[in-house]
Order: sequence, then C-alpha cells, then structure tokens
Amino acid sequence: MIHERNRVAPARLIDPLEAVSTRWGNAVTDSARNMLLMEVGRRSLAYWAWDEQTWTAFVASVTGEIRHRRRAHLVAWGYLFGGHRRLHRVQMPKLRPLADFVFGHGAVDPALEQVCTLLERWETSPKPQPESVRSSVIEALLSAGSPHLKDVTLELVQDLDADHPVSSARRRGFFEMSRVLAANGCIPEPLVNGHQQRGTRPETVASVPPEWLEPCRSGPAATQTPGSSTMPHGPS
Repeated sequence: MIHERNRVAPARLIDPLEAVSTRWGNAVTDSARNMLLMEVGRRSLAYWAWDEQTWTAFVASVTGEIRHRRRAHLVAWGYLFGGHRRLHRVQMPKLRPLADFVFGHGAVDPALEQVCTLLERWETSPKPQPESVRSSVIEALLSAGSPHLKDVTLELVQDLDADHPVSSARRRGFFEMSRVLAANGCIPEPLVNGHQQRGTRPETVASVPPEWLEPCRSGPAATQTPGSSTMPHGPS
C-alpha cells in the first residue's frame, strides 16, 4: 500500500514505477517506492531527472538491514529511468536480483550458462568461488545495458577490470569471462595478465611520478632523438 502522505504524489510519478515493477510483486517493492517518492518530495525534483550523483547519494543513504533490502529496487529504477549503469557499485554484493529487475526474470541465464559451461569444459572455472564468474558476468551485462554477451565490448571489460582491486574475485571473474568472449568472437582478444596485475585507476595514477603524468595531461609528448638523454628543444 502507498503511504497516506504519498497519495498526493501525481500519477505521472507513480504509474511508471508500477509499470516496471508489476512482476517484482512484494511488500519490499511498495516500501521502496514510498521511500523514493518521499525523496522526490524532499528534493522537489522528479526521479527521472536525477543525475548519477543524486541517485548514488540516495541509494547510499539507505542503511540498516531492513532498509538495505530495498537497494536493488531503487538501483533498478535509477537504471531504468535514469540510464545510470554504475549504481550497482554502491554496496550491492548480490547482483542477480537487480539483473532480474532490470532485464526480466531469468533473462541473464543464457549468458551465465554459456560462460560457465565453456569454463567448466576448459576446467578453469574457480570452483572454490563458483559465484565469482557469475557475478562478473552479471556486472558486465548491467554495465553494457543488455542481457546478451554480444553487447559486451573489450573496452567495457577492461574498464570494469581496472575498477576492482588487484587479486579480487570479481577481477578474476572478468579475466575468465573475457576468455569465453574472445573464444566466441564477441571481443577481439581476452584480457591479458597486465590487466590483472595493475591496480585500480586511482592506485595506478597515484603510483606514477608527477613528472611522468604531466606530458600526458598537456598533450602528445615530444619525440626524443635516439641515443639522446634530453628532450629536444622547440624553435628558438
């Protein structure tokens, strides 16, 4: 049931939420919707006009065990109405419920089966952590905005890989998934060991001396003469 204080919310705010969540069907959905409508009232801005920063702050503010269960619903609405495909990174260890909300129940199953079956055939699937590859596949699909592996690009996998800590299970999952994608012709090549070993972007940039970064920020570096120890000077 919609809370009495939210009955004043116009139908144009409520109807879209109900349209996409009809099959989610439980009390948690109603509670999450009420939370979202209350936040809309507080901000005086329709949820479809929120930018990613606003959605992220709102989702992150949903704390406590009971309220935490609403996060998948809220992130799904941010994904569907705002097109924000990175909201699942706000403390959401389980991505499968979100994928079902976004793409439809079971829509990612063919992709998961394709990846896991081939890895098992190769006997490379990380059996101690069977969910690591599945979670990586689901994150890639959510980030690609599609439940189909063919829509996952090498650039996307590289970006996702770089955003996770070195030696993390999720990163290992991206590496294994990339091997399947490459074998199936979805991407030109799998991730290489360098992608697994480098740190996240902030870690990588922080480890580079400032004098090395400056030429990259200011434009193309000048060409050094073979055998010389100094950069060539421009016209005097």
